[in-house]
Amino acid sequence: MSIDGFFVTALCRELSDCIVGGRIDKISMPDRLQAAISVRRNGVFHRLLASARSQYARLHLTRTNPENPLEPPMFCMVLRKHLLGGRILSVHQPGSERILTVQVEARDEYGRRAIKDLIVEIMGKHSNLLLVDSDASVIIDCAKHVSSRVNRYRELLPNKPYVLPPSQGKADLQLIANLSPDDVLQVLASHQCEQTAHKCLINRVQGLGPLTATEVLYRAGVDPDCSFSHVSPSKMEQIALVLCDILQSLREGRTTPVTYSLTTDGSPQLKAFSFMRLTHLADQGCFEQTFSTLGDMLDYALAVKEQDARQSAFRSELASVVSNAIQRSRERLSKLESSLEVAENADEFRLKADLLMTHSNQAQKGLTSLTVPNYFDPGLNEVAIELDPSLSVIENARHYYKLYSKAKRSKAIVESLIQSTRSDLAYLEQVEVSIDSSSTVAELEEISSELADQGVLRSRSEKRRRGSGTKERSSPAQFVSRDGIRILVGRNNRQNDELTLKIASPNDIWLHAKDIPGSHVIIRSQGVKEIPDSTLAAAALLAAFYSKARGSSNVAVDYTLRKHVRKPTGAKPGMVIYDSQTTVYVTPSEEAILSHLKEGSTLM
Repeated sequence: MSIDGFFVTALCRELSDCIVGGRIDKISMPDRLQAAISVRRNGVFHRLLASARSQYARLHLTRTNPENPLEPPMFCMVLRKHLLGGRILSVHQPGSERILTVQVEARDEYGRRAIKDLIVEIMGKHSNLLLVDSDASVIIDCAKHVSSRVNRYRELLPNKPYVLPPSQGKADLQLIANLSPDDVLQVLASHQCEQTAHKCLINRVQGLGPLTATEVLYRAGVDPDCSFSHVSPSKMEQIALVLCDILQSLREGRTTPVTYSLTTDGSPQLKAFSFMRLTHLADQGCFEQTFSTLGDMLDYALAVKEQDARQSAFRSELASVVSNAIQRSRERLSKLESSLEVAENADEFRLKADLLMTHSNQAQKGLTSLTVPNYFDPGLNEVAIELDPSLSVIENARHYYKLYSKAKRSKAIVESLIQSTRSDLAYLEQVEVSIDSSSTVAELEEISSELADQGVLRSRSEKRRRGSGTKERSSPAQFVSRDGIRILVGRNNRQNDELTLKIASPNDIWLHAKDIPGSHVIIRSQGVKEIPDSTLAAAALLAAFYSKARGSSNVAVDYTLRKHVRKPTGAKPGMVIYDSQTTVYVTPSEEAILSHLKEGSTLM
């Protein structure tokens, strides 16, 4: 879903119509690769968003208001110094390149007129934001510094000359005045190509991206996977006509900003966006949504993608932190259990010490072991005792007495540590399930805050949490059974505590996967004399589905009245104990759950 050269042409036209002649009032940078520029023109304010993020590079008008950090990046300070108060002279695109240049007339520190170019290069991982002295074509600064070690042809560093990316040898149809189908045919027939029609079209026409090329071939009735050399002359003419039509629309500013989505797992998934209708996607059954401007369309499309990417990255970060903490807890538990085995041998140390004392006159110093009858055993079985040859028998006995005393003292401590570690491990495994069940950034933020409070997150992640600015509090998921009864599901520990201890009434039904980390589930029983079996089945399926046993069969789920659930003093978030429970067994699946819920329900 990248932005190609044709798309940039459409953006250039839209930006020119809105901001040329406007003055730059404000510049902020939410991060080092994204700038928000406020432009005032004829009393109307526009916000320009320039991004050099690899997957989401673009320049367009936006209705969003990106966060302005307390400490702006250095490049932001450079932009403010050179562009604030400046008047936008033009927005232009070199040929069909994925580059947009905003030319600004401003004043330098001596009050002299100076022309500066804000250049946005929309080129995937090579995307960049640059501020260039227009007269000298010298780079003032850029968001990404690229040295000669990285790119010999283009050094992107302060005080270096700015040069365009190297030509790829493609034909730029937009540079041909009065473009006709014959001009396009001449370009397409310029040399033989054994590649597929799709690849060959992309490799010959400057600015034509994969998505636009697919649409061109679809409108022309050409299979994109066929060999280009096998395309008939009549189909070549159709390709030329389609390309001419698209380019003519771009020159006249006739665009149709549109997105296409497919419904997957009950929720729409963005498949593509474009400056024109994509009939090949519409004919595949994709949901088509049009917008009034390209800026509005990009706000919607890329905001969704960026939000998904941030949420995915945030989820992965938290999952990694918790996974590492679980591994450390398991290793610690293993060591403690080994120490407990040693501590439980305390009586054996005392027995050896007592036996050595009874045979202290029968052995000499220098022995490595001594085998003696066990007078405390009715059968008088012999016991082999290891000795330190440098010590006498009595000194060895004293050594065993010391081991006995140490083991006796450590046993209680180790047992306490094992219990604490098991509690920590159960808590972390519960958080792991919560991370997997979370569906919003707000829920993940709450988990992050909780982990920071519990000392699981390090200071860097905690700083990120505090700086996120999220005020929204998430709520438990709500479902309605086919019997019309509400079922609530907590999807993180804060929700679990709030749901069980504050929201639920004493006679509500509380459910949880048995001995497995998972969500608290509540069946609201107000006004219901007896909970129907179908509602109980729905709640049990939800409890199993939102647990670590989601993919298992025959999962045990406990249920009891809420009044039988309590939180021990000092227990970690989400941890409770309960009694008077009944156990049922279910096999969770989306189909089984939805069959018990009100029609039209979806799993979150």
